[in-house]
Amino acid sequence: MTDVHQGVNCDSCGKKNMEGFRYKCLECSNFDLCSKCYDTQNTGKNHHQTHAMILFKTPITPKENRIYEKFVTLGLVKLDQILKKKEIVHKNYTCNGCKKFPIEGIRLKCDECFDFDYCLDCFLARKKMDTHNPKTHKMIAILNHLRIKFSLDDINIEEKLGKGCFGEVYKAKIIPFNNRICACKFFYIDSFVNEYNKTNKAGIDQSMVFKEFFKRITFFQRSAMQSID
Repeated sequence: MTDVHQGVNCDSCGKKNMEGFRYKCLECSNFDLCSKCYDTQNTGKNHHQTHAMILFKTPITPKENRIYEKFVTLGLVKLDQILKKKEIVHKNYTCNGCKKFPIEGIRLKCDECFDFDYCLDCFLARKKMDTHNPKTHKMIAILNHLRIKFSLDDINIEEKLGKGCFGEVYKAKIIPFNNRICACKFFYIDSFVNEYNKTNKAGIDQSMVFKEFFKRITFFQRSAMQSID
């Protein structure tokens, strides 16, 4: 079932209650594009294809819509300053322009170059780098990695997909997100304890088990956040 953004119309083709991916401009007031118009660069008169856009893969609430519209009113520079004060840091991301690591505040991800990111300063400077063309390439604004918490009642667990380190992976559906299908991993404490005991008997540094356990958890958290980005 395709996600429907109720009450949101495409400002290019006029399609009401757009389905699928939604792109909201951070530089134009109340301007949204459906995925078809975004992909075909059918952007309308006032909006330019290189404007910073936010990608919504799933619908958001009317309250959240008002918050994002307020972001547009603030402007990119002011919004970036606010996010930096809140210590919004994009770990593991380096600006391809100034080489700053990590990127703080707003991160601009090129939608046409492989693994290409700008901090806001380099985005506003419209820096041309290697294959990246700031005059034509579309940019997605990442304001933060979102970590969404669900209760177990919000998740329908289905068939088992396989086993992994410290746990098992299942196919699941997230009920609040229109039963969106995802992979859900369960980390078992007893599995961790077994590995810990094995290393103890083998005379291996037990701190390595702790490091690997938390590394696995961090990886799944980062994967989940990137999928929401």
